[in-house]
Amino acid sequence: MGWTFDDVATLLVNKRMESPNRAVLSEETKKRIVEANHADQLLYERFCQVFDKKVQAFGENKMKEHVERLIRRTEELRNLCIAENTVDDRHVYVYTLTVKGQTIPYCIYMAATEMELTSMLFDRHNDRYGKKRCARRGY
Repeated sequence: MGWTFDDVATLLVNKRMESPNRAVLSEETKKRIVEANHADQLLYERFCQVFDKKVQAFGENKMKEHVERLIRRTEELRNLCIAENTVDDRHVYVYTLTVKGQTIPYCIYMAATEMELTSMLFDRHNDRYGKKRCARRGY
């Protein structure tokens, strides 16, 4: 696809930490969830098979090397962009950017929450194309 490691490096955003208030599901509820998600599970298993074949064609050792490079690059970017990360009262990661990271758009995007990033992308779109309503969706 021609992507660089920077294009796919990520931080954990919107990932909930383990919470002491996490609900415990009964076996019956777990069974009903599995039944309700049967089609999703089949789709997941199918694409796992496709992915495994692609890894084989690419080369397992080469894939391991690329994963290791991605991990290293992600850590380099974390050190460049992030001064501190904390967990808020909802058990969600919150990042504080470094002084330099505050001036690098990539860092700002990488550390944004889902809502912040969505808002930034809407603003960017509106700056480029003007505010156009989507009649089908009503906004």
